[in-house]
Amino acid sequence: MLTAQSVRGVVPWLLGGRQHRGAFLVCLVTLLGGSMMVVVGYVAMGSFSVPIPTTAGLERSGTDLFHIVMRNMGVAAMLFSGVVTAGLTTLLAGSVLGLYTGAMLRTAVNSAGVCDTMAGLLPHFPVEYAAFLLAAVAGLSPVSRTVMAYHAGDQRGSLPMTYLTAADTAMRCGALAMVLLVVAAGLEVIGGIPG
Repeated sequence: MLTAQSVRGVVPWLLGGRQHRGAFLVCLVTLLGGSMMVVVGYVAMGSFSVPIPTTAGLERSGTDLFHIVMRNMGVAAMLFSGVVTAGLTTLLAGSVLGLYTGAMLRTAVNSAGVCDTMAGLLPHFPVEYAAFLLAAVAGLSPVSRTVMAYHAGDQRGSLPMTYLTAADTAMRCGALAMVLLVVAAGLEVIGGIPG
């Protein structure tokens, strides 16, 4: 259950406090890697464009909200799944998501222009991107924390216990990402963004 107590534990973990050295570094590397893949996807699309109907996104309903939430939860689950695969699926899903995001962004800019694209994205995209970043950091954190403990010669506990403790914190971080995705989907429906 997501409570104020569990959220308070995520904030120092993300900021890389004494107890959780390196979490900030993992967050930074995840952000930079994902952003690099967005740029690659953006550049790769060149001048590709698609016609955008003028009535797109004007009528949204609760069904649209459900579909957006389910689609985004699936993406976040793939990013988070690195908790059980030592980060491998997070790296793969993050790369694919970055390429896809860049390609869709370039296609939207080519089709609708920069101003219309930004006006359509600004209501929900920052929240959605933050949620995906949080899910990716959570997916990578147990393996990164275990590797850091191994290199530091940590004698406080065994490496499997370090991994499981980090996975517990990652679960709270993943739950926070899911809440952010619901908020982003609500903003997307309210904003009338085409799905």
